[in-house]
Amino acid sequence: ICVPEYWSPPDPANTLDRIRSACEKSQYTLTDDLQSLGTSIGEYDNDSSLKTQYFAAAKTLSARVRMDFFADAPNPLDKLRATLDEFWPNGCNVARDEPGHMLPAVVRRWVAGGQANPHIDATSIPALSHLGLQRRIGTNIYLSVPPLGAGGNIEFWGRVQNESEYARVKRADYGLERNLLGPPLATVRPEAGMLLMFDASQVHAVTPLESPDRISLACFVGVRREDQPLVVFA
Repeated sequence: ICVPEYWSPPDPANTLDRIRSACEKSQYTLTDDLQSLGTSIGEYDNDSSLKTQYFAAAKTLSARVRMDFFADAPNPLDKLRATLDEFWPNGCNVARDEPGHMLPAVVRRWVAGGQANPHIDATSIPALSHLGLQRRIGTNIYLSVPPLGAGGNIEFWGRVQNESEYARVKRADYGLERNLLGPPLATVRPEAGMLLMFDASQVHAVTPLESPDRISLACFVGVRREDQPLVVFA
């Protein structure tokens, strides 16, 4: 699903300056070329000792994003969640676990040289086992993108049917070796303001950025049984 101009605030430059300043002070434990506000589900699943930090961030980050970055215009991921809640038969909620609400979204900034290896976002991981997910939908709203030809594109290969087999062949850090996959089946060049949603069991990658920067709001929409609400988490 690709929706151009989903985000069109009155003063994007001011919003982006505030996000850049906050991201430059942040840390992301899984790779050095990505700045991220909020401990992500991937970090928590990779290191269970981060569970307390993950849920503490979930309580504060949403309010911070609304107050610090989107005080003059609605948070576009709030808009998306409201739309899903209206149109999915049983609504859409922020996912929960025993300590409380899970993190509903993260703010991510890729800098020059940043990239993402071909990878999937698995549904069968311990941090998500309580949700009973059938599908995990990657969701990005792009706030800033590099110039045309300067990288930051998303590449897609086929859908992985067996997550256990994927885990067996993946790299020591994360993802798959690009040179073993052949050319991608599809490539999307994000545009500022675009909403992109895709099945996260498709192998996908981000091409290296040649100039800064690529800023997005990101979350996952979890699909369970048809008689259950959708759940949002990040």
